[in-house]
Formats: sequence, structure tokens, C-alpha cells
Amino acid sequence: MTLQNHRAPAAVPQHHRSPVEASSILGAAHVAIVVQGPDGQIVHCNADAERVLGLSREQMLGRDSLDPRWGAITADGATLPGDRHPGPVALRTGEAQLGVTMGIRLPNGKRRWLLVDSDVFEAPGLGTCAVSSFMDITERRRLEAWQALTLTLLDEMGRRAPLESLLLRLVGFVEAQLAGARCSMQLLSEDRRRMQTSLSPSLPSAYVAALEGLEISPTVGSCGAAASLGKTFIVPDVYNHPNWAPYLFLAEAHGFRACWSEPVFDDAGRPMGTFAVYYDEVREPEPDDLLLLRQSASLASLVIQRASAHEDLMLAAALFEQGTESVVVTDAGHRIVRVNRSFERLTGFASEEVIGRRPPDLHAASPLATQGRSIEEDAETEGQWQGELLLRRKDGAVVPVWLSVVALHGPDGHISHYLRTAVDLRETKAQAERIRQLAFFDPLTRLPNRALVTDRLRQALVSAERRRQPLAVLFIDLNRFKEVNDTLGHDIGDGVLAAVARRFATVVRPDDTLGRLGGDEFIVIADGASEPEATLCAERLMEALAEPIVVQDHPFALGASVGIAMYPGDGQAPEELMKHADIAMYRAKSAGGGFRLYQPEMSSGLGERVALARDLRYALMRGDALSLHFQPQFELATGRLSGAEALIRWNHPTLGPISPASFIPLAEERSMMLEVGEWVLRAACRQLAAWKAQGRALPGRLAINVSAQQLDAPDALARARRTMEAHGIGADEIEMELTESALMRNIDHALAVMRELRDAGIALAIDDFGTGYSSLAYLKRFPVDRLKIDMSFVRDMLSDQNDYAIVGSIVGMARPLRLATVAEGVEHAGQAEALRELGCTHAQGYLFGRPVPAAEFAERWLPLSPLTPSQ
Repeated sequence: MTLQNHRAPAAVPQHHRSPVEASSILGAAHVAIVVQGPDGQIVHCNADAERVLGLSREQMLGRDSLDPRWGAITADGATLPGDRHPGPVALRTGEAQLGVTMGIRLPNGKRRWLLVDSDVFEAPGLGTCAVSSFMDITERRRLEAWQALTLTLLDEMGRRAPLESLLLRLVGFVEAQLAGARCSMQLLSEDRRRMQTSLSPSLPSAYVAALEGLEISPTVGSCGAAASLGKTFIVPDVYNHPNWAPYLFLAEAHGFRACWSEPVFDDAGRPMGTFAVYYDEVREPEPDDLLLLRQSASLASLVIQRASAHEDLMLAAALFEQGTESVVVTDAGHRIVRVNRSFERLTGFASEEVIGRRPPDLHAASPLATQGRSIEEDAETEGQWQGELLLRRKDGAVVPVWLSVVALHGPDGHISHYLRTAVDLRETKAQAERIRQLAFFDPLTRLPNRALVTDRLRQALVSAERRRQPLAVLFIDLNRFKEVNDTLGHDIGDGVLAAVARRFATVVRPDDTLGRLGGDEFIVIADGASEPEATLCAERLMEALAEPIVVQDHPFALGASVGIAMYPGDGQAPEELMKHADIAMYRAKSAGGGFRLYQPEMSSGLGERVALARDLRYALMRGDALSLHFQPQFELATGRLSGAEALIRWNHPTLGPISPASFIPLAEERSMMLEVGEWVLRAACRQLAAWKAQGRALPGRLAINVSAQQLDAPDALARARRTMEAHGIGADEIEMELTESALMRNIDHALAVMRELRDAGIALAIDDFGTGYSSLAYLKRFPVDRLKIDMSFVRDMLSDQNDYAIVGSIVGMARPLRLATVAEGVEHAGQAEALRELGCTHAQGYLFGRPVPAAEFAERWLPLSPLTPSQ
């Protein structure tokens, strides 16, 4: 199915920041969550979804459930039909889809199994959206598969199946778990000196035959070394390992490149053979690959040792008692004959208390299976059953479990027993309840969040219209709160917000709705309030902050700016009233605080600015309207390209290109520079990686602007490192530019962060040098590499002696401090020559090249390496 582009609307109003206020809700949930818009395309996800689904946020946005790249399959391995995907089904029917088991294919080719819950909700302005939570049940499926395999091997051993067929079944099972792998089992001779038997369902018989009789030694391939050394032996590339040099002709002839081998020991610790995994490509094992390899060898050991003795009971006991899941075995008549310790822990019943009873006696409520049949009837006719039910513990408590029932057949082919496996779902249920709470309440203040406030406002408007009564919406923004976060950090800031919420709650009327929209923005819905009552409410809210708020012995003198919109005069829809109250609040804030009633003329200009800020936030979330341009930097002494600067550009879907001079101050005002800076760093690293993949090397470093808000982030270095490592970019490829004003705002903090960045190998530059107010005493303390001379001095330096003197002073000051200098805005050859004579080392500007898109920059300045294959 072809994916459609999910384009941002022309203007995203206040209520569209995200379908479920993702930053405060989805990020805090610790459960994988994906939100799909009305068209089925993903519009938001949280970090746990990125981890569980194996994709970055950018890779998921815009995908829909039917994208074939998911490789979605049903629980039995068949392709999942389009009409059974839980998200689209919930969107189509309006009904929650709970407990849907499905498999997806990760980018690395591995399969991950998920238990999916999908439900719908109304996102103002977007319409009906679906929110889906994913529980990773891959490990559970793996355990169930291992359990079923072990029971199958036990069953076949009871039927006197040959050892070779048992091992081939085990090897085939492992191949099915490892996509693209070919596996084999090697048995040693009685004297344990050579390979005697090799078994594989997929390796060529000629290769299998070549292994037989091969002597084991630390220097013989992978299997010979594993058996000889008695430990795992991993060869990611057999073409480049001394152990494989004598056997390369075998690898080349039979088309494999990697070989991992695990020794198989008997109970006395003596080697009996090896279990090997082959790949057709160079490959290192991941942790779960190694776990599977070692489990396979362990199970092979059990099979080899027990097959001849037919010690079925010992194997069954190990399976029962070592399992972490509750297991019950019933006879053909569904009477309990055995339970394991996990069952006793889960239910509180001792084994002797349930032997002979029927499992439904322990069910708080036993659901019907299919077509009105019971679980037992379905297991008899279908051979299996799985689903959710409630178990009643001995103490009377009820436990939700996921139950799987499998029929076991005896030697005569008839059902002899049933295996019932139960997984405790209490924690999963608790997480689901936490998600529901997080969907409607702000986790910090426990006040209703945007979703719940909007829903209550909608209901209040219906009531107000029916009763013909007024209604007021008050939008509150805290004054001077940003200073709290900037000076003392977000922990203190969170404490202040919680205290503000408690004070506001004491002054609003009992029937009013007080909510938090995010950040330092609050809202009150005053149902039935007239204009005088609304202004009285605003005055009480401001008076609530008259006394300083004290958090951890720090007093904070805050204030509030309040905007008021009245129904019906200022709007009759929730989004219209909230927007107008927001505009009135900004008018109050620009006047220094207090409250303002909305007036239509307020929407002129300010409304567009508010809308533009929200469009920018949406653009950052989607990323498709933003891009980077690159401007070259040159070494003045040699004329060689010495690096480049990355500059953000925004092409608004309806307004066209918007200058950074317009939207960067807007982002700073709205505290969005952390998101802007992180987007720039991700895009820059992605582009550097793309150029390297093309064989185009950028000389020097790529300069990236860093804002004061990024510098203030408590984990600034960790954030940068994660981004760079994710794209394979080294610290020596990046230069971070910081302005004087950002550095001087909190000098000690700035110094600490800069030292961390410098110690990590990232070069630092002071941007727009000369326009701020740093002194030489501070400059010598900053661990920077370069000073960038602001273009305002360079522009007129040939005609204005003052500018010429300033440039000369900056260069002269930088030289003894061993700092390079970069002149910005160089447009004429005369300027470049004068700068070179003054001792300035680098320059950028229109004389050398304008900022251009990545492709044009690469074509002009980054020729292909002669070693790069022709495209």
C-alpha cells in the first residue's frame, strides 16, 4: 500500500499541539504508545514505542498500519489482513480492540510479537484518533515456543523417536527463530576427539559430510575450537579469521560468511558436541542471539542424555519447576494431575489442594471460547485455546491472566493431556490504568489536562446554550517562571508549578474546572460566570500569587497574566474560546501582567504570531517543512575550504519561506529552542552521515548553533552524544557555536557544560563576538577554539575606522589566547584581504558562497572521493 503524505495544516491552533499532549503524557507512560490520526497515519509516538517497534520517531510519523514494511502477521504466522489491524478497526468501528496478538518485522529482520490494545478518542481539530498501546510479548512467545518444543521432544522420546530426528527438530526450530540463519548440530566421537555426526536441515549435504571426522582443536574452525576450548566461539567473518584459513574453500563453496558455535556438555561437564549457527553475511551475535544459542545447546544436552534412557519424568519436572509461568497439566477429562510451583505462588493453592479438581473451579469468570463452546470444548475440537480470564486465588482475590491451553497426544494419536499456561497480567492491567489516568490528568499537578479540559468545556457549552447562561474561559500564564527553570533547574520548577496549582485550587469556585495545559499555562472554565464574576475570578487567581512561593527553602515571587473570553460573545466553540482567551492573555503579558478581556481587535497580528508559533511546534514534530542550508567556511591564508555552518530554514506550507530572523526569536519566546536545537543536530548528523556514505568528505567541522535553552538543559552533553552516536558521527566532526549573551547569563553553569563538551572532543566557538558583554577575564576562562567576528563589524570595516579597529582588536586579542577567528558576512575581496592582513584566520560570507541546500553544497564543494565506486 502506498503511504500518503500527512501534511501539517496551514495553522495549528492551541488545541492542536498534539492529539494527547504527547510530551507530558506519552513520554511519562513507560508503555509503548502510538497515536493514529483519522486517516490511520501515525501522528505521534513515545520513546517506548521507538524502542519496541525498532524505529525512530521520524521513521514512524506518516506510516499507517497497512504499510507492508511492518510485515504484520497473526498469532499463527499468517499475514495479518488489513481489516484486522486493531488501530484501523477501532477507527472504523469506534470500538476498543483489546488483547490483539500480532507480529511485526523489525528493521534488522527479526520478528517481535506484540499484545495490542487500541481505543479511540476525539482530538479537537483532528477528529477521531486511535491510541494503541503495545506490550512486548516476544519473550513470552519465545518461552511458550520453547515449552511447546520441549513437550514435543518429550512426547517423541516417549514414542522412541530416533535421536537424530529429535536433534533435527531442535535445529529446525532454532532456524525458524533466527531469520536467515542455517544451523547444525555436531556430535563428537566416543573419545571426544573428532566430529562424528553432523545434522542440519538446511546446510548442503556436501558440507555436512566434510565436517565428519574433523579433529577438534582450538585452531580448527568455530566448532572445533568451541568443543576444544569448552566455550562459545564467535567468528563474525570467516574470511578474516585464522581458524578458517584452511577451510575457506568450504565457506566459499557453500555460501556462508559467519559462524558461531556453542559447546554441548553432559552433566559431568564433558563436551558431547557443538551447536552452530551460520549466516551468509558478516554478522556479530546480539545478546538475544547468544541466549538462544546457549539455550539450544542446553536443550540439546538434555535430549542427547535423556533420549536413550527415556527419562521423560525428569525432563518434565525440570520444565515444570524451572518455569516462571504458572503451568497446569490435566488429563483427557480435564482433571488436574499436576501443577508447578509458579502456579502455587500465583494462586496460593498447594498442589495437593487442586489435584483432581477441574480448572474452571478456579476461574472467577470463565469466558466462552468460540461459537458458544467452553474453553475445554474448544481445546478438544481445535487442539488449543488462548485468551484472558480471571483466576480466583485461595484468599479470594482475583488475578487477571493470559491463558494458553494446548492438547497433548499420546502414542496412539489420541489426546492424553492438556497443558495450561497462565501469565499474570496484573502489572499489565496496572499500566493500562496508569495510561488512562495519564490520558486525562496532568501527572505533575493532578489537574485535568488539555484533553479533559476541552471535553469539559464542550459539555459546559452545551449546558450553557440549553440554560441560556454565560460562561467564561480564563487562560493563565505565570510571570517570571522561566527564571526559576533557568536558574535552579526543572526539579525546583516542577515543585513551584505544583504549589501554584494548589494555590489556584483554593480560590476557584467548587463547580469551576481548573486545569493545566502544559508548561506554566493554566486554565479555568467558570460555568455560568458573568463578566464581573470572571474578572473577580482573575483577581483572585492573581492574589493567590501575592505571597512568594517557597520550594526547598527558595522563595519565588511570581505573578500571573490572565486572558478572559466570554461565551457567547467571544466564541461559541471550545477551540474559539480557548484561542481568544490565549490572545487576551498575551495582550496582558505584553502589558506587564494583570488580566485582559478579549476584544476582537486583539486578534490582529498577535493571533497570527500565536498561530505561527504553533505551526513551528508542529513542523518540529513532523520535520518535513524544515531543512538545513549549508554555508562554506574558508581558510584565508590558503583559500581552502575549512568547514561549513548549518543553518535552519522553514518553508511554511501556506506562507512559504519564513526567515530565521522571524521564527528563531519566536521559538526563544515560547521556550522551543531545545526542540529546535535538537532537530538541527539530528538533521546535521544525518546529512554528514549521508555525505560520508556517498564518498564526499567535509574538510574540518560542521558548525551548529547552540541556544541558551539547550545550554541550560541538565543533560546537554548526553543528548548531543546520543544523537551523534545514533548517526555514527564523531565528536571531531562537530563544532558548536554559542553566543556571548547565552554564556554570560549563567557563567558557572555555562563553564561546566562547555568543559564537558570540550572534554568530549567537541569544538566550541563564540558566535557574534563583539555584540555581547563578555570581558577578557571571562573570555580566557571559556574553553573555546574560535571567535566568530560579527558581520556588523565586517560589513563597513573598509569605510569605518571604528569597525576596522574593533575587528583588529578582536583578532589581536584572540592570537595570544591561541584562538582562531572567523569573520562573518565577508562580501568583497577587499574585506577578505584586509582580514588576512590583520591576522584573521577564517571567513565565511557571500564572497565565498551563500547558504544552499545540502545537494547543491555537496555538488559545489564536496567532490566525490576517487576511491568511491561510480554510481
